This record gives sequence, C-alpha cells and structure tokens, in this order.
Amino acid sequence: MANCLKYLVVMDPDAPHQTALNRAVALAGRSGANVVAFACCYLSEQDMLHFNSRHEAKHDARQRLEQWLYSQTGHLHGRVRITCESAWNGDHIAAACYRAQHHDACMMFLRHHDRQPLQHWLEHSPCPLYLTTDRDTLAGAHPVLATID
Repeated sequence: MANCLKYLVVMDPDAPHQTALNRAVALAGRSGANVVAFACCYLSEQDMLHFNSRHEAKHDARQRLEQWLYSQTGHLHGRVRITCESAWNGDHIAAACYRAQHHDACMMFLRHHDRQPLQHWLEHSPCPLYLTTDRDTLAGAHPVLATID
C-alpha cells in the first residue's frame, strides 16, 4: 500500500461516527496517502418546495453539506492532507465511483450497512473497497485486504 497516493472516503451524513474516515486517516498516516472526503446530497421534489428555485435548493444543500464535511475533517488536517468535495447527485454510488476514478484513487473507504446494495458498489467501483461498520475500532486493528473475483 506504500504506492497508494490517494484514498477516497465516502462520508455518510446519517452516521453518528465516521469510521471510514477514521480508518482512512489511520492508514494514510502510515502510507503517506492523501485523503479526499466526499459526500453527496440530493433533495426530493417535496423538499425543494421550501425554496424559491431549484438553484437555491441545490446551493443551500451543497453549502450545508460542505460545512458538515469541514466540521468532520477539521481536526484531522494536521495528521494527513485532506480535501473535501461534495456533489449534487441522486445516485451517490455512481457519484462516488466517478470521483474515485477522477482522482485516480487507489482505494475507497465507506461505511457499510445492511440497507446499502454492496453488489452495486462492487460492480461499479474503479478501485478496491475498504468497508467499515459502526462497530469498527482502531485500537489494535490491523488492515485486512480481500478481493472478490
């Protein structure tokens, strides 16, 4: 993993803890990789009714998401190089996979839960996935890599 230069972390605004971000930062500290914290937002038609225009709704949603990203990553900037990016897209899996490909990421970190279609991630990801859960702990944890063909 020493040749990896960039990790893309798919942030989950609904998660109480960002285990994927914590794991990526821990590994980036060892490997010297840069980290891109990425999150996607999209509002339903019902939610957009509260705004004067679609443009205003998109701008407000992205601005709130970017503020959240910076609040989640602000305390980590001294340990590794982190950039934050957001996108407006209803298909967050496609958006994250596109960003990983755009940044030439060597690994994507994401929090996996039962409601998420893991097969869709595996089919579209341009790089290996590192899945975390809410139960992940960093104390004494060793990185495990697995491949599925």
